[in-house]
Amino acid sequence: MGWQSETSSEQIELVASDTSPLARPPQAIWITVAGTVKWEDAARGASHTHTATLAAGFYPISIRKLWATGTTATVLGLYD
Repeated sequence: MGWQSETSSEQIELVASDTSPLARPPQAIWITVAGTVKWEDAARGASHTHTATLAAGFYPISIRKLWATGTTATVLGLYD
């Protein structure tokens, strides 16, 4: 998949939760409404939490959990 040149075969608005991880982590995310995003990944088998203010656009970030507290952006998960 070429980012910003092709669309994914499936786009789903992610539901933020402070307690539950995503049932299916996306391969990338699409921020449709800019804002702050707080997410958790599982890179190299360890959990890492990140917070960033992101502009609208595509990001090659695979997230395991989208936090409700700290997230103001609208985030779609992109799946192939």
